[in-house]
Amino acid sequence: MHSYAQTSPLPNPDESDKVVKVYPSPAVTYINFEFQKDYDKANSLVIFNFIGKKVYELSSMPQKLTLNISDYYRGTYIYQVRDKTGTIIDSGKFLVAK
Repeated sequence: MHSYAQTSPLPNPDESDKVVKVYPSPAVTYINFEFQKDYDKANSLVIFNFIGKKVYELSSMPQKLTLNISDYYRGTYIYQVRDKTGTIIDSGKFLVAK
């Protein structure tokens, strides 16, 4: 029986492919969404909680958004950035820690 050591890290989604940079994560009172490329003011942002309920939607997203999350419960949240046709152009998750 042979054992092979992993010589390179597992492939991670390349950060340069992300349309939006989301930070800090974990977050406590605020979270930032900052467009890295392909910014269009017609893009929208939708945030869902861990059970899939929509908790936030912004139909015209600025290039940088600071969102107050002090009322959000602790847990994982999913975000989607959609273009003007409703197609998801980026998505990801962030953690709220309180």
